[in-house]
Amino acid sequence: MLLLHGAAGSWHNFRLQIEWLQHHYRILSLDLRGHGLSPWPGGSSIEDFTEDVLQVIEAKIAGPFALIGHSFGGCLSTLVAERLPGRVKGIALLNTAGNISQGPVYRFLKIFARFSHWVAQIEPYWISCHGSVAHHLLWETLPGWNTWQLFPRLPMPCMVLSGRRDRLVSWRSSVRMAELLPDATCTVIQDGHHVCMWEHTALLHSHLESWLGRLKWE
Repeated sequence: MLLLHGAAGSWHNFRLQIEWLQHHYRILSLDLRGHGLSPWPGGSSIEDFTEDVLQVIEAKIAGPFALIGHSFGGCLSTLVAERLPGRVKGIALLNTAGNISQGPVYRFLKIFARFSHWVAQIEPYWISCHGSVAHHLLWETLPGWNTWQLFPRLPMPCMVLSGRRDRLVSWRSSVRMAELLPDATCTVIQDGHHVCMWEHTALLHSHLESWLGRLKWE
């Protein structure tokens, strides 16, 4: 299982899922470039992030695997699955869609992105990047996120989970994404916000268990 966190996060965002999954699966959960303990090489595109993940897969994963991606990690999961369709046995897409709306919340985050490392000092397991990295992501990298055209090409079982109160990634966009995927289940958590891994852990694990039961590993 390869777990990909969202922008400004780290592998630790999945700590509850890792504790649960590790009894039956080998888990790889990355710090994306500029996040957690991974260095920031400077200006980076979505393609740069994708290539990083593909290099880790080449080095660390010999056979088939499944992906769990949260927010921006869902974007990267989609790109990886489109390039490795024979090896990716399934994708769980959490609080994500084919792009990220640059609405009021996004614009607010852009203004204060440079100060994100101050928040990281208080909540290091939620915000795990320097302000300069967050600023670049919001102003330069994430506007290039558009994977809508890829979803019909992903035949593997997919699980879509969104929150009706998510102000960053609209649940309607998540539902639209699920409709484009050939083999997807879709759940909207009525009181869910943007981080279902922490907000609704038991519910998420229940849906993950059902999704994992649909994967064909042979």
